[in-house]
Amino acid sequence: RGDYNGDEVAKALINSRNKNCKVIIHSMNPKGADKMLKLLPDALCYPVSKMIRSNKVFKNLQKKITEQGTNFDWKGFQSEFS
Repeated sequence: RGDYNGDEVAKALINSRNKNCKVIIHSMNPKGADKMLKLLPDALCYPVSKMIRSNKVFKNLQKKITEQGTNFDWKGFQSEFS
């Protein structure tokens, strides 16, 4: 929510100094997430509903981020915990 939608944020990211950063699209809006993924094809799309469906999943997410930091393999996480 806010003044900008996901498309606008994705477009701004493409032209920003952060254009090479790892992007995780975590949206509750599947259509909006698909639009962002088309703009950012290297991004990982991980629905919020999967992230928070259980405390165990969220705790595993936090643990992996802490352990691996910016080198975290989100694609592996997606298949491991989906």
